[in-house]
Amino acid sequence: MLFVLVLLFFANGTALALDNGRGHTPAMGWNAWNTFGCSVSEKLIKDIARTMVSSGLRDAGYKYLVLDDCWMGGRDEHGNLIANRTRFPSGMKALGAFIHSKGLLFGIYESPNTVTCAVIWSGYPAKLGTGSADHNQQDAKTFASWGVDYLKYDHCRGDYDSFARMRDALRAAGRPILYSINPEFGQVARSRELPFLANSARVGDDIFPKWQAVTRLIDEGSAYAMLSKPGYFNDLDMLEVGNGMSQAEDRAHFAMWAVLASPLLAGNDIRSMSPQTKAILENRELIAVDQDPLGVQATLADEPSSTTQIWSRPLAGKRTYAIVLLNRGDRAVTIDVPWNWHVGFQGPARVRDLWTHKDLGVFDTGYSAVVQPHDAAAIKVTVVTGRRAHAAATAPHRLVRAPKTLHPAVPPA
Repeated sequence: MLFVLVLLFFANGTALALDNGRGHTPAMGWNAWNTFGCSVSEKLIKDIARTMVSSGLRDAGYKYLVLDDCWMGGRDEHGNLIANRTRFPSGMKALGAFIHSKGLLFGIYESPNTVTCAVIWSGYPAKLGTGSADHNQQDAKTFASWGVDYLKYDHCRGDYDSFARMRDALRAAGRPILYSINPEFGQVARSRELPFLANSARVGDDIFPKWQAVTRLIDEGSAYAMLSKPGYFNDLDMLEVGNGMSQAEDRAHFAMWAVLASPLLAGNDIRSMSPQTKAILENRELIAVDQDPLGVQATLADEPSSTTQIWSRPLAGKRTYAIVLLNRGDRAVTIDVPWNWHVGFQGPARVRDLWTHKDLGVFDTGYSAVVQPHDAAAIKVTVVTGRRAHAAATAPHRLVRAPKTLHPAVPPA
């Protein structure tokens, strides 16, 4: 399919975005790096593919199996990329065919530099970890011939203009490939160009499984909300759910990535994940928020205190919103959401808890919930018309107080 630039009109503004047959909603899948780094192999990837099916992750929407750095074995005598023969004896085309046989999509990693990030930062042998600099068209054709469906293109001190060169090379290769880029932090300052370059772009620093990394990425990613739309989404980095944070922190992490319309790429060892981790990753209602066809990223509606935040995004349903109440602090707090201030309508409204999957009732002027430390409440709110407002008598919530000052996210100029 040919790449074209199409004009898209959505609630978050009018903008141009790539249409390459991919990326109409944020990508969902699994990436090897957070848990395995360079310790990847054909056996591991096949085990993960089987587990994505048997665990239910594939059927929940996790389709891309992305092989990150350190799969390379250099180039052959014709300059073509080859896999590390020791780790991937069958080669990438055969591995891609196996992934496809499981109903999954095949993702791979490269860099616009002469070497990859693992060479620069982790000591992977330079003769093996070769990048795509000066090989854009050749490598794009190679990826297409292997059946690749997703390319992660990681800066590694590469040339910024090389992102556009690889975009054009993928277009010419004749296979729809979702294109995900990771510019250097200074390059993200040219943010208004990102929807022209790729289907998703990293807009913050690397993640690691600590609460401060999660909140930092929320802050960094929120500045670019106006760019998000079908065809392009801001990437807050891979998920750390199941990689050592508390269950509350995992919940907040996942809820915020969903409401911020970030790609959801699991990064844990799914072969041994706990039932709690599985339940978070397979929360169909939060996944539906992330995958909402409007493609609108949440913005910060209010900060009731120095440690609490309310994030809101419109959904495709008529007068329907997803709202996340985030507690960044170290003690439990009550967070109040007045309808007419935070989401711009007069009540009543029906509230559904996206964690318990229960309808909580209809509330007249707002909603209130106790949120535990480093945790997040997640609700879907639908405006009710043609009926008398009332609060659910059985739900442990109360009507809310007056709001404080609005603090919207302001995108960079």
